[in-house]
Amino acid sequence: NRTGDKSDTISQPKVYREIIAEVAGLKSAEFVINVGDLIAGYTKDPEIALKQWAAFDEVSLKADKPYLVVAGNHDVVGGPLGAIYEQRFGKRYYSFAYKGAHFVVLDSDMPGYGSKICPEQVKWLKGDLENAQKAGSAPIFVFVHKPLWASQRGMDKSNWRTEIHPLLVKYGVAAVF
Repeated sequence: NRTGDKSDTISQPKVYREIIAEVAGLKSAEFVINVGDLIAGYTKDPEIALKQWAAFDEVSLKADKPYLVVAGNHDVVGGPLGAIYEQRFGKRYYSFAYKGAHFVVLDSDMPGYGSKICPEQVKWLKGDLENAQKAGSAPIFVFVHKPLWASQRGMDKSNWRTEIHPLLVKYGVAAVF
């Protein structure tokens, strides 16, 4: 459990509260990107999910900076969680430009695709990176919840090495988080 207390699936962990307090004190940080597992999740009860999100909001708003998110499996897998996430944050993958840099957020937990970037998202990513390159955006940073480049139980179950990584190399992505 994310809180360390198996009976508490609502509260945010103490370490997360400490991180947010540190972020709030950073004058040079202009925004935050959290790479997922924002809530305990894994519930089919929408009321519990909404309480988890309320606890997340209560802590995260204290960052006192724009707060962007990456969908994690705890946030979107099971029951109503995917729909609630999309109602709260919109698309599960997106990009934006900021001060000449380009930021890409991918979703490693789209329904029906396990730990892969779905074909629709691959197509979108290619177009997004092309547009960023044409616009002269540099550097380019990519954020994803799961480290899809790492083997899972000795087998490469993702499409990272065959589809995603070649695109990132082609378009000169500076870093993946």
